[in-house]
Amino acid sequence: MKYIYIIFFTLAVWGCQDIKVGCLDVNNAEYMPDTMLVRKELGFITDDWNIVRNDNMRKKVQAPWVTSQIQGVVGTAPIQYSLYDVKALDGGDAEIFKTELKIRGGGVMEVPFVPESPNGRYTVSLKVEAEEYSAIIEDAFTFIIRQK
Repeated sequence: MKYIYIIFFTLAVWGCQDIKVGCLDVNNAEYMPDTMLVRKELGFITDDWNIVRNDNMRKKVQAPWVTSQIQGVVGTAPIQYSLYDVKALDGGDAEIFKTELKIRGGGVMEVPFVPESPNGRYTVSLKVEAEEYSAIIEDAFTFIIRQK
């Protein structure tokens, strides 16, 4: 009986270690689609009625450019998304773009109706946090800013 108490005590002490709460898995994280064309001048395409109609509505309300929600992130709520890094190519300026980019809940990203960032290609990496865990999603989304 003495050995049973010793085993029970040992298991109780060993099992009461600090265990991290929650989980976070970003292995399948992705945006669909993962690229967005942001045009500074709208309405230049005249042969596609759908695009012209959408551009006219966007001009009227000056709606920002908004991504879809990120998919494939599994973790303990609340999950927080923040900007980790921006890479600029083709004449872009990452520092200006970082000041304009907003990240909302669910990893939804927003760029102003007419961005101040120069034309170029901007690849965004995100930091994801849940409880005591964090992860980086490299090159999660690409914004292409051009005049027309």
